[in-house]
Amino acid sequence: PVKVVEPPMKDVEVKLLAESFPKNVSGRMYMYDLQVVAKVDEKNKARATELFAERDAETRDRIRTIIASSDPKILGEPELETLRRQISYQLEQDFGKEGKDLIKDILIPKCTGRLVQQY
Repeated sequence: PVKVVEPPMKDVEVKLLAESFPKNVSGRMYMYDLQVVAKVDEKNKARATELFAERDAETRDRIRTIIASSDPKILGEPELETLRRQISYQLEQDFGKEGKDLIKDILIPKCTGRLVQQY
């Protein structure tokens, strides 16, 4: 008998957002330029893209809240592990089991803060 070997599933990236979020730290207003990408199986790319589009405003709102309430140390971690975990957890809450099954990893290729105003 001939064994049919399926090619391994390839991971692809689906952009969640790329924008700036405000954060007030001890009377200083910072803007954090943030990019968030979800890593998914190639076969799930269309569904993940659709799911993210359906909940776009909610996702942006939740991530804005995470940034605004995060300790500045978290936003300065070299690998942003805490921020990745928080975003991943929030997406699981928003998208339920389907989202948890779709998303393999959260990538944050950009998280840069800049001072915009001092009080």
